[in-house]
Amino acid sequence: MRAGMWMTVAAAALVMAGCGAGAGGDVVAKVGAEKITKAQLDAELTLSGAADPTNPAVRKAMLEQIVARKLLAQEARAEKLDKSAEAAALRIAAIETYEANLERSAMMSTVPKPTDADATTFIQAHPEMFGERTGYVIERLNVVTKADPALVQALEPAKTLEAVESVLTQRGIAYTRSVSQVDTLQAAPQLTATLRRLQPGEPFVVPEPNGFTVGRVRDSKVQPLAGPAAVRVASEIVYSQRQTTKMKERLDALKAKKVTYVDGSVADPEKPAAAADKK
Repeated sequence: MRAGMWMTVAAAALVMAGCGAGAGGDVVAKVGAEKITKAQLDAELTLSGAADPTNPAVRKAMLEQIVARKLLAQEARAEKLDKSAEAAALRIAAIETYEANLERSAMMSTVPKPTDADATTFIQAHPEMFGERTGYVIERLNVVTKADPALVQALEPAKTLEAVESVLTQRGIAYTRSVSQVDTLQAAPQLTATLRRLQPGEPFVVPEPNGFTVGRVRDSKVQPLAGPAAVRVASEIVYSQRQTTKMKERLDALKAKKVTYVDGSVADPEKPAAAADKK
């Protein structure tokens, strides 16, 4: 089962349990006094996105997950672990996750799927992902240190990865080496643009959460994606973008209508005045 589905399934179970879901359907197992019905098993298989929910092995695996969850939940209740404020907050979060996924699914069902013409337009607008798609082999120096102004100034004259390495060594800055692959079909547009304009052997810097990476292209190969395969991939990308846009627009509208940030430390930094006005 996909990891991201666990909270959804758990939340669904909480909601069903609260609605007397033990009744109806054939009983497939009992955990103490609790019954697990075929209807419950089918529902959780559907929520999990199981590829073959009729496969006996898949059904058995899901049943064992439900049994394990119920056993642990019964023990938690027996030990009164569910009575704490933290447990109450987690219960609400689990139920809201389930309910939010219902709304998300309903919303996504209204997003129109792209036509072949839409996909073709996208392909023509992004040659770096299709006709000029390129695979890169990148050598990296991974630095877990923030680049202070002095270090930035020292690195500016470096025109090769060896020169960068020398600066880091002279300053006693630890780093690790790695090699990675980048496919411009999947890479972030900013990274693709950087790679396409580099001179041979020229190093480039990528900021990281805890430091930065200095990379160099070791090898590259054009690997065009065309024909029906390109149309299929482009359609998937366009559809995903439409879903993301739909979700953002809906959330932005709901936030504008309903949300008031009271704690200034978590309010939208771009709209501090608006947040304050709503207090």
